[in-house]
Amino acid sequence: MPVAGADWFGYAELRGWVKDRLGDRPAPKLVQSFEPKFEQIAALKPDLILYLNSAGSPTARR
Repeated sequence: MPVAGADWFGYAELRGWVKDRLGDRPAPKLVQSFEPKFEQIAALKPDLILYLNSAGSPTARR
């Protein structure tokens, strides 16, 4: 179960497909993606952190 997700270019509401998949489960907290606050993320005590952003990869820009 996700404990958090990143906003999308400042869009701070859950997308419809996320709401559909959650059903009755609580929504994950949305955190700022542009300059993430790592202490805020760590405080959520995630089991796993995924970074999926090709803009952050030097090889993706080649």
